[in-house]
Amino acid sequence: MREKKLRSLFIVRKVVKGKENWDFNCVKWSEFRRKLKYWKECLLILVHLTAGGPGRSKEVLSIRRRNGDIAIRNVFVDNGMVSLVVRYIKGSSKTMSRSIVMRFLPERVGRLLV
Repeated sequence: MREKKLRSLFIVRKVVKGKENWDFNCVKWSEFRRKLKYWKECLLILVHLTAGGPGRSKEVLSIRRRNGDIAIRNVFVDNGMVSLVVRYIKGSSKTMSRSIVMRFLPERVGRLLV
C-alpha cells in the first residue's frame, strides 16, 4: 500500500455516496500471476539448459531457493558466480551412493535467478 506504482496496479479507488473505498482488482492480479508463472517456467528452462548439460528431473525439480525446516537451499553465490549444488543418488538400487552435482550458471542467467 505504500508503493504508489503497485497500489495503482492492484488497488481500485471507488467512491460510493461520497465515501471513498478501496477495492482489490482481481482481474489485474490474476493476469499478473499468470505472467509471473510463465516467467518462472521460462527461467527454469533457461537454468536447465545453461547450467552445464541438461540435468536429471530429480536434480532440477529439487532445487530450493531458500532454507527450509530440514534442508538447506541449493543456490549459492560465491565471488559473483551463481551455482546450483544438488545431491543425486545414481544407481540407487545397487550402491546407494550419493553424488554431489555442482552446476555453474552464466553471469546473465545467474543475475536473473538471483
